[in-house]
Amino acid sequence: MKNYRIFFLPFSFLFLLLLVGCPPSGGGGGDDDDDHGTAPRITDVDFYKCTNEDPDTCNDQQSYFYVGDYYNRWIECVDPDLDVKYMHYTWYKRVNGQYTISDGPDVKEMPTQTKETYYYRWVSNHLINGPKNSYKIEYQLEDTKNNMGNTFTVFLEVKE
Repeated sequence: MKNYRIFFLPFSFLFLLLLVGCPPSGGGGGDDDDDHGTAPRITDVDFYKCTNEDPDTCNDQQSYFYVGDYYNRWIECVDPDLDVKYMHYTWYKRVNGQYTISDGPDVKEMPTQTKETYYYRWVSNHLINGPKNSYKIEYQLEDTKNNMGNTFTVFLEVKE
């Protein structure tokens, strides 16, 4: 009976360590080379109506626009690494109740991020050429380590 306890106690202890999840030796949890950074996360996308091509004329947040309106978009993101590099986006238009790609996918290089929570505001406004329809726009950010963040979807209505 005593021999049984001699073997049982050490194996029980090892089994308990495996269940708890002890970090690898060195206590670091892996090489620094394995750290690929944190993927950027989009938390909000807002569209603003502008009176002309000048970004300073944007002041009215909108979820719909008319053909001929100018718009500018602001994207709020969080990335502790401060290394957002690209924005990927695709426009879809509604056809027979389904959204189909109307423009994109496109990639735009982003300005340097200076804060963990950062607002990207475009420097130029965009003219809405139409046609009138319901649109879905999907955005995704990529950092310098090629980490892709979440996909953020916005719905817009374009009227005549």
